[in-house]
Amino acid sequence: MTPAAGGPVKNSHHLEFINKIHEVIKIKKKFKHQTQFPL
Repeated sequence: MTPAAGGPVKNSHHLEFINKIHEVIKIKKKFKHQTQFPL
């Protein structure tokens, strides 16, 4: 939820979205053997 320094709000939300995707990917890799993962 940290806004990009000097960046527009729109860009900040975009970065948050990318960060969430990266976290989901990390979780998927960590629990690759499981069929369910927390979103």
